[in-house]
Amino acid sequence: MQGAIPIKKEIVLIGGGHAHLAVLKQFGMRPLPGVRLTLISPNYDTPYSGMLPGYLAGHYSFAESHINLLPLCQFARAQFYRDTVVGLDLDQRKIECQQHPPVAFDIVSINTGSTPAVNPVPGAANHVIPIKPVEKFLQRWAEIEAELEHTGGRTLHFVVAGAGAGGVELALSLQHRLEKRRSQQTSANRKHRFSLVTASSTILPTHNRQVQKSYRQILAERNIDLHTNQRITEVLANRIYTHQKKEYYYDYLLWVTNASTPPWPKTAGLAVDELGFISVNDCLQSTSHPCVFAAGDIASMIAHQRPKSGVFAVRQGRTLARNLRAIALGQSLIPYAPQRHFLSLISTGDQFAVASRGRWSMKGKWVWKWKDWIDRRWLQGYQVLPKMDPGNPANRSQPPHPKPGDAAQPEARCTGCGSKVGHKTLNRVLQRIDITQNPLIRIGLEPPDDAAVFSTPESSPVVQTVDFFPSLINDPFLSGQITTIHCLSDIVAMGATPLSAQIIAMVPYGNERTTEESLFQLMSGAVKALNAHQTPLIGGHTLEGEQFAMGMTVNGYMNSSSPLMKQGLKPGDQLILTKPIGTGMIFAALMKQKCVSQWIAETVEEMLRSNAAIIPLLRQYDVASATDLTGFGLIGHLAEIMEASRVDAILDINAIPLLNGAVECAREGILSSLHPQNHQRHALIINDSAFRSDRRYPALFDPQTSGGLLFGIHADHAAKCLEQIHQTGSPRARIIGRVTAMNAQRPQLTLTR
Repeated sequence: MQGAIPIKKEIVLIGGGHAHLAVLKQFGMRPLPGVRLTLISPNYDTPYSGMLPGYLAGHYSFAESHINLLPLCQFARAQFYRDTVVGLDLDQRKIECQQHPPVAFDIVSINTGSTPAVNPVPGAANHVIPIKPVEKFLQRWAEIEAELEHTGGRTLHFVVAGAGAGGVELALSLQHRLEKRRSQQTSANRKHRFSLVTASSTILPTHNRQVQKSYRQILAERNIDLHTNQRITEVLANRIYTHQKKEYYYDYLLWVTNASTPPWPKTAGLAVDELGFISVNDCLQSTSHPCVFAAGDIASMIAHQRPKSGVFAVRQGRTLARNLRAIALGQSLIPYAPQRHFLSLISTGDQFAVASRGRWSMKGKWVWKWKDWIDRRWLQGYQVLPKMDPGNPANRSQPPHPKPGDAAQPEARCTGCGSKVGHKTLNRVLQRIDITQNPLIRIGLEPPDDAAVFSTPESSPVVQTVDFFPSLINDPFLSGQITTIHCLSDIVAMGATPLSAQIIAMVPYGNERTTEESLFQLMSGAVKALNAHQTPLIGGHTLEGEQFAMGMTVNGYMNSSSPLMKQGLKPGDQLILTKPIGTGMIFAALMKQKCVSQWIAETVEEMLRSNAAIIPLLRQYDVASATDLTGFGLIGHLAEIMEASRVDAILDINAIPLLNGAVECAREGILSSLHPQNHQRHALIINDSAFRSDRRYPALFDPQTSGGLLFGIHADHAAKCLEQIHQTGSPRARIIGRVTAMNAQRPQLTLTR
């Protein structure tokens, strides 16, 4: 027996908005035993609204103006699902996502922000560029800047629809960015034109007259045209019409109008206001469903109507965190009272800003410096996280009088077979997932028996492998896919066809419902990958433990009498590697909360890429020797095939594809815990000392998860084969070296540049 606190309640946060950042940090600083947090967001990074204009103007880098959600989730011990929510089932308490299977919750909080209202205006959905979602706007803006290279110096007209703070800052920031860009170019590009079109009678209608006057003057000085009392009624390609019968031409129409909300909160049955925003009480709790909370722009406080502003989401965060904790513990909620007047700091594109509160207003470069100090200080609070001692009772939160069923009630958990997931829970999970069938499976899961029975095609040799490891990423659905693709890779690398798989799944301790959902997410990911390989799941074993972990025994059969083996390299062969390396270092950086989101995004994409599509090409070109890169790293696996083939090799260190971030990790000394053992293979390299200072050198010994294939191919076929590999969806495959005859008693590897 061992003591454990099972997961009994699920709090799911939808959206990486400012209020949820505070929730994650607060739960990280004071964990609530027995409660699991999950954040669902479509992106790894979330922008800070206060610094977005400065980022667009060119004053901040992406990293300086965005918060990486992964380290924050790790700090909070929260799961992170990179996905978009499309629906909510309040009766079953399930969240519907684009990619993940339904996500269960006990308590849900929504902080997704808002988007500009597009649908009410005919043609707008087809032609405008909305400022939100921000990540999509930034992608589109990058495309626009690339398009500007081909305008031939033509003056372009940027029209911004909306003259609130967002529209004004957008116009000024982008104009400043383009002017700076123009000044740095040698070609005589003309100055681009900007216009603001608004239905309001004035700009910045929620600010005082002094602020409005200041910005009218600034817009005039910058030659930005202002058209008030012009409600857009129709949008066509390159022109708009207003209710005043005015016509305006544009090259790019940027949409920063009144906020709108997605339809799914209303469709789900949540109480909403007349514009579709979620109605909440003073405690940020849904007025129709007590298990639902909302904050930021998506929420509408019935008793305190306020404009849509990031200021309120920031201030709501602490109250939201306290109330989510309180409802999980069955305690009383506390109200949030928004201030009627708040400090507003609006930039002007250059390093100048206007400050206001109520009727007061000031402006100048010093205001921008003040705003910059405030913004950087706030952002640093989420980028530099405190070191917490989990053993300190002050860092834990428990009910004052634990009762049976309370979230933090410790329980003694059995080991041995007593640690298995219950049969009813397991059966429900199996009924919820769609498992591929195969006539060669005689006894599998339908009906289940003590063991599986299967046949192979007549005279086909059987191939079998096994692998197991803890979850790499705090998303069990994604982890299930990655682990499965990794486990299948050994079968695939031998040129065999996967036939069946048995799974070993460990899920965190929980009550019956949370255990079922944990197992469902993990196995849904595994079965998704198995089905993609037309490989049925025929059995397995489950157990509870401290964390997610998964492994598989995979069976396959040979379609050919000649399996791809580690022996078979011949002098003159070219060495091809099909995926970039560096997964060990990237995940080590993630564990140390030093991983850039773009690194993990690319790494996950590569790990989800199966090697199966490449095998027919290897057969086509009579490749005899291949292996997949896993824990022993590039040098370790290359050593195995060199030793089996009795050959030497030359490796071009600059040709080896690396994952983005691998070099940076090596420079910072961030290496996998297996790296020291893998590095013992350096004796294979005869000129090792000459390359130890090379920035790529550590990656040679980095252990890989779901790595690519390494194989030798006749030199006459290498280029054509590589081209076809790229066409299968492995664009970073490279020729990295060549095989030579063995000149000593043991194989030797030579590095070159």
